[in-house]
Amino acid sequence: MKKYIVILIAAFVVIGGTVAYFKMQKTSTNKITVGVHSWPGGGMVYIGDKMGFFKEEGVEIDIKKIENFDTKRASLISGQIDVDVASTLDQLLIYNETGFPAQVIGITDESDGGDGLVSSDSITDLQQLKGKTIAYAEASPSDFFLRYILKANNIDLKSVHFKPVADPQIAGNAIIARQVDAAVTYEPWLSQAGKEKGLHVLIDTKKYPTLIPGLLIINRDKVMGVNKEHYEKFLRAWFKSADYYYSHKEESQKIISEGMGMKIQDVRDILSVVDIQTKDLNKKLIDKTTPNNLFDLLSNINVFWKENGFINKDLNTESMVNTSLIQK
Repeated sequence: MKKYIVILIAAFVVIGGTVAYFKMQKTSTNKITVGVHSWPGGGMVYIGDKMGFFKEEGVEIDIKKIENFDTKRASLISGQIDVDVASTLDQLLIYNETGFPAQVIGITDESDGGDGLVSSDSITDLQQLKGKTIAYAEASPSDFFLRYILKANNIDLKSVHFKPVADPQIAGNAIIARQVDAAVTYEPWLSQAGKEKGLHVLIDTKKYPTLIPGLLIINRDKVMGVNKEHYEKFLRAWFKSADYYYSHKEESQKIISEGMGMKIQDVRDILSVVDIQTKDLNKKLIDKTTPNNLFDLLSNINVFWKENGFINKDLNTESMVNTSLIQK
């Protein structure tokens, strides 16, 4: 009899443990951890959290502030975060170059004047950049922007002197100090440099508004089975937040300012030259008939990066975009 009681107790323990395990698994799959840096274009996550849009969709959102791109990338690869928020095209290629199956599930924002090239007043035309020294952050959106505009204007890349620096802020400081003839930078340093006596913004992303998108990047292998539904819910909440931003801009900017720990004026200034991407705008950017659509951009940057030795192989850029989730 004792033997049967022991067996019965053991069975209950196993069953109880199994139920607890599956409950834990269900809870954990409802949770999505995002990595965010101080860029207002990724601020929809704070709006969605504050307004309860993620909760409405049954998503438990966990926001981790990670300022360094390398650290954020390592966090996605190791599984510490599920979504790399407001990442960039170059980061997407770096992920895939290392063999990690990174994939875009949404576009957070587009630079519409938020990135540009500052030069001395004596340079009034892009053709006058020939023979000049240009500072830029290597293997970054600034690098892609610079090479793209030079090629688009039939300027031989060998005709300019490239001065790579660590980040766009350093590039902005270099042109302010007159250490170079021109520099590619972004807000708020773009405006600061452009206001300096003897300098002006020669060209910016207002002319190329789809060239520098912010991306929502995930591990492609995670978007399968029940997990796909959770990412669909995440995106629905994200796009609700984008819609809310456009109908409640002042309130939304305050939420982003508080969430990111940024000055409200800095948030406003940056968002004045950034287009937050709604669901409809996302659909447009993955439409291959749209000029400079996401697939074209990825193909171009793949070529540029390989030509300059930043990546060593041709990557399958088509597989880097999850169109089914965006179109859902």
